[in-house]
Amino acid sequence: MKKHIKDIILQIIPIAIGVYLGFFVSNWGEANKRQNQAEKLLESIRSEIKNNKNVLKNIVDYHIMLRDSSWYYIQKPNIDSRPLFF
Repeated sequence: MKKHIKDIILQIIPIAIGVYLGFFVSNWGEANKRQNQAEKLLESIRSEIKNNKNVLKNIVDYHIMLRDSSWYYIQKPNIDSRPLFF
């Protein structure tokens, strides 16, 4: 009986180790995949922020030009030809 239990335990131990290693490798692969996705997401966010900064800079420059032009035409009321944005 003791020999039978010993044989069963000796067969179970390698199976248990194999299952454990399988889970470990699977979790490691998933962690690497999530890390790569996180890095791609961060790069995408950085790129979008940079693009949005450039768009906002152009919009601010346009509004500064519009403000200055408006003040120019407000101070000179007798000008006959006004720009199209009025």
